[in-house]
Amino acid sequence: MLNLGVGYDDSRYYAGINGCYTGAFYGDMTNDEKIGGRTVVDLNAGIHLPVDKKIIKSATLRFNVNNVFDKEYLDSARTVVFNAAVHNGVRASTPYYNVGEERTFSVLLDATF
Repeated sequence: MLNLGVGYDDSRYYAGINGCYTGAFYGDMTNDEKIGGRTVVDLNAGIHLPVDKKIIKSATLRFNVNNVFDKEYLDSARTVVFNAAVHNGVRASTPYYNVGEERTFSVLLDATF
C-alpha cells in the first residue's frame, strides 16, 4: 500500500488531496481469491471558524469527498467454512467479497468546548 498526499493550511482555510494505491493481493489463506489493485483519491477542504474563546475553544467546518472518481473495486475476499454440507445453496468454501466504498460526500462541523 502506498499513500501520497499534499495539503494546504493557512490557519484559516485548509485543503488536501490524498491518493492511496493498493496492489493486488490474495483475500484468503489458500490464495484462491485474488483481489486486483486499485488507486483511490480523496479530497478534503475546510475553514477554521472564528469563535469566542471563552465558550468554544475551536470550530471547523469540513467538506470531504471520498473516492472522487467513483472507482469500483473489491476491498477484500474471504472464505469461511460454516459446515461440510451445502446449506441453502452455499458451499462450505464459497467466497464472500466486500465491495469498496463508492463516492461519498460529507460535511462536518467540529467544535471543541
